Amino acid sequence: MNEFAEYSEIAATSTDLLTLIGLGVLVLVLSITVYTEITAHRIPNAITLPALLLGVVIGLLPGGLPLANAIVGFLIGFGTFFVVYMFGGMGGGDVKLMGVVGILLGYPLVIPALIYTGFIGAVMAVVMLIWKRPAKPKTTDENSEEADEEEDAPMTIPYGVAIALGAILALMSGYAA
Repeated sequence: MNEFAEYSEIAATSTDLLTLIGLGVLVLVLSITVYTEITAHRIPNAITLPALLLGVVIGLLPGGLPLANAIVGFLIGFGTFFVVYMFGGMGGGDVKLMGVVGILLGYPLVIPALIYTGFIGAVMAVVMLIWKRPAKPKTTDENSEEADEEEDAPMTIPYGVAIALGAILALMSGYAA
């Protein structure tokens, strides 16, 4: 049995201290990034980069998530979102946050995290489209220039919230298996 298969089988019952520390860091990072995403519309590097480093350290120590699982999780999470970023679909903070989710959840749990995140993000997008839909037609009145500029501003989705919810759902489903 290879290392990936072994980890996926024991992930549901692992209570190792390093695993718990990694999961605690993940929950803390997700909580902070949801707050900063909602209040400041950004995910700071000061949160994601130390978490990535900690994921590597935990992977190097015996008893935690195996480093190979962490790196494959990072590559899948970061790589998937990096492609979307390259086409202008999301910000760099979202990409790094998904990398954090990947390195701390590892492979294979990053896969359901991506699926849940995509579904939640799609629901958020539909809700925001409905909510922000203009209720009245645009006017060409000089007094309405500010209102027109606000309506023309691109809609952004706080995707860090979707990432956090997707990661938590993946974590709950992976540990309930």
